[in-house]
Amino acid sequence: MSSETSEATAATGPPNPVRAGSGPSSRGVLTVVLIAVFVDVLDANIVNVAIPAIQRDLEASNSAIQWSLIGYTLPFALMLITGGRLGDIFGRKRLFLVGMAGFTLASALCGMAVSPEMLIGGRVAQGAMAAMMVPQVLSIIAATIPPARRGGAFVLYGMIAGTANVSGPILGGLLLKADLFGLDWRPIFLVNLPVGICAFVMAARLLPETRSEKPLRLDPLGVVLVTGALLAVLYPLLQGRELGWPGWGWALMAAALPVIALFVLWQRRKQATDGSPLVPPSLFRLRGFNGGLVVMLTFLTAIIGFFLVLTLYLQQGLGYSPLAAGSASLPWPIGVTLAAIFISNAGAAPKRIVITLGAVGMALGLLLLIATIEWAGTGLSGWHLTPALLIGGLGMGLVMAQATHVSLLQVPGSDAGAASGVFNAVMQAGGVVGVALIGVLFFGAVGSQAGSGSGAVTAELRSDLAAVDVTGADQDRVVTAFEACHRSRMDDQEGAAAPRGCPEALAAAPAASRDALAPALTDAATEARAETYTEAMQRTLWWNVGLLVLVTALTSLLPRGGEPQTGTGPQTGGEPQGDAEPRKDGEAVHAEPGTGTGTGTGTGTGSGVPLPDPAARPAN
Repeated sequence: MSSETSEATAATGPPNPVRAGSGPSSRGVLTVVLIAVFVDVLDANIVNVAIPAIQRDLEASNSAIQWSLIGYTLPFALMLITGGRLGDIFGRKRLFLVGMAGFTLASALCGMAVSPEMLIGGRVAQGAMAAMMVPQVLSIIAATIPPARRGGAFVLYGMIAGTANVSGPILGGLLLKADLFGLDWRPIFLVNLPVGICAFVMAARLLPETRSEKPLRLDPLGVVLVTGALLAVLYPLLQGRELGWPGWGWALMAAALPVIALFVLWQRRKQATDGSPLVPPSLFRLRGFNGGLVVMLTFLTAIIGFFLVLTLYLQQGLGYSPLAAGSASLPWPIGVTLAAIFISNAGAAPKRIVITLGAVGMALGLLLLIATIEWAGTGLSGWHLTPALLIGGLGMGLVMAQATHVSLLQVPGSDAGAASGVFNAVMQAGGVVGVALIGVLFFGAVGSQAGSGSGAVTAELRSDLAAVDVTGADQDRVVTAFEACHRSRMDDQEGAAAPRGCPEALAAAPAASRDALAPALTDAATEARAETYTEAMQRTLWWNVGLLVLVTALTSLLPRGGEPQTGTGPQTGGEPQGDAEPRKDGEAVHAEPGTGTGTGTGTGTGSGVPLPDPAARPAN
């Protein structure tokens, strides 16, 4: 052994191989890492429902509230790739424990915040620690779960992540309503403390230590370059709509391209000189990995964008409370769970076909949702949503687990953490792009449909005006003022925060009629908003359907049947050698740590990309 190798090995410790399925109970290991997934995804979305309470209690500005959301998302996305590679180098259990402990302490800091600055600092720490913890999850699964059960672990992973994503608004609403110990909004963070402590103790006892079997070194310049490139892309997308898409944002995103090119060149040089790049270039010679990144980027753009517009529609458009909107969405995780049961009993069904069927199923679910909204109109109830959301959840459940499995099937164990970090970062990017793209399309549709929305209530409003003796020119002035008020509200996207009765229209009425007219104007404004958002929702859903159709086409990029393809890159294949264990589908998977099939994401359906809660918009 060379002195260089000896020094690197001494720095990181021995590889400490663990045969898949040996040592601690794989069921216990899976329980621990899935708790981490649930907490991470839940925490990304639970904060939205508490925005009004936080703003009131801490006297926070609109900007501070915005940063309390971005403060989690941005460091989480920026540090995922680095966090994944650190697990390869220093040990995945070690990084998992550091991340879990840090996340729990940061949650305590958020829960005890006495100022907006303290809350933002806590959220930044939460995101950074989650980026250390999350990339280790599927690397640990790959190293400890027997190959025959690994696909089932992926299924559970997708089911837990999907359930947590929908559970955030429900749990947040329940905690706010309960007002535990008079703490108001603080329990939404403090609830992480007992969960985090239990998960840390379980992880310390149950998780075996695994790391890359090759001695690796950290790549500081690679960290700087990839972090800078991600920052240049994600920050303008996160802030763009809020700031009106300024020119500097577009310039910053364009500047990311040469930084990415420089990063690629540096990674190739690192691979040639010391074999320790932050992101091994060989990963991008794997068809499954490349195809999986493209499929999941497009899929997450569609699905996170869908969750955004559904939240906006139900809460801001139809006036649902956060708890009611979350409850109406429950058929979705039920569908994900049913899909998990199906996959568990599907045997060796070709994975690419299952992914395609899942994307088609989701598209059909959204088409049914469009038809349901057209039929129910502004009287839409949670029960009306059930069939469409159940079908959509079934489709998502089929896509998530199988796409993750296929994408990471060819990744060698030494690069498991790096692949996991890249995969997580791409999924985060998909979520951010979905929020930005679909958000722009939705709010654009809201503005364009404002005239139609106000027109739908004009006849009834005129009848109400006539009932209180407002006729002729006075009636025309009130109606004109109401229409202008509604258009202004929809253009400014302030539907939930602005007064609902259009005081401008009330001021245009004769003074003697104003008290009697106020309730009618409030009702008209509410109905006009519902009509406008209903039209906008239907138009935007067609874009989501189009993205899902694109996903079905992009599945052709995946290996046929989801099996590893020879000659595509470093992978375990051929005849089993040494500690390799034969898989039922024919390839060999080494039993050393991380040499299995999975690394993957910790974001599920949009962790770290908090969906704006329209019913909890910052007050103006």
